[in-house]
Amino acid sequence: MDAVGEHGELRLTDTKPLADIGSGYTYFADGDVVVAKITPCFENGKGALASGLTNGIAFGTTELHVLRAAPGELDRKFLYYLTTSFPFRKLGEASMYGAGGQKRVPEEFIKDFRVAIPPTDEQCTIVTFLDHETKRVDALIEKRRRMIALLTEKRSAVIANAVTQGLNSDFAAKNSGIDWLPRIPAHWEMMTLGKITTKLTNGYVGPTRDLFVDAGVPYLQSLHIKDNSIRFGDDYFVPPTWSAKHKKSILKADDVLIVQTGDI
Repeated sequence: MDAVGEHGELRLTDTKPLADIGSGYTYFADGDVVVAKITPCFENGKGALASGLTNGIAFGTTELHVLRAAPGELDRKFLYYLTTSFPFRKLGEASMYGAGGQKRVPEEFIKDFRVAIPPTDEQCTIVTFLDHETKRVDALIEKRRRMIALLTEKRSAVIANAVTQGLNSDFAAKNSGIDWLPRIPAHWEMMTLGKITTKLTNGYVGPTRDLFVDAGVPYLQSLHIKDNSIRFGDDYFVPPTWSAKHKKSILKADDVLIVQTGDI
């Protein structure tokens, strides 16, 4: 799934001999449209129009729906844009079944999704327009992304300077005794975080496939932490009896959380 982007990207660097491919994959070919079926990948817009596949075929995760446009009736690029549209994504999200992090868009939703389809020549005109407009918007987004990256770097530098050297740049200094922080204010004291925090523990580590229920104690995953805030996209719950067995994983107000792994 990490090879499928949120704006039509499809990483094609991983190849294997066909004889080495066993079960547990979803087959698709050049011209097919793939759509993520599992949360939060579907809501995030993961999907792509497959092209440039080695020998014209590929095998992907089973968490993909594969759509193939009927020749002469539906333009494949038009189909891709349709699957990225707001109505398709929001209605698909509403149709998801399962609990918590295992919710999926059912195949029936895609089969039964009703939409007005223009003639093929008009489809091509719409695709040309969307190619041009999305390219223009993507360029603006990239400029904004670079600006955000610079501001984020500045934000980090301001925080780092304030918490490691204080607010007075003209301070009496002393050696800290550590390589990454050579000088600190003379009146500051060096100590480990373990001495000044009342709780230092890992969250729950283990399988979550059969963990979630429809109601119970809220369960926080790393995917809910973004931009220094907690954002629950869906309801994730564990049974109250489960939380009693994992008391070290229970969060309280003012706890500080750090995501350990992953590209979140």
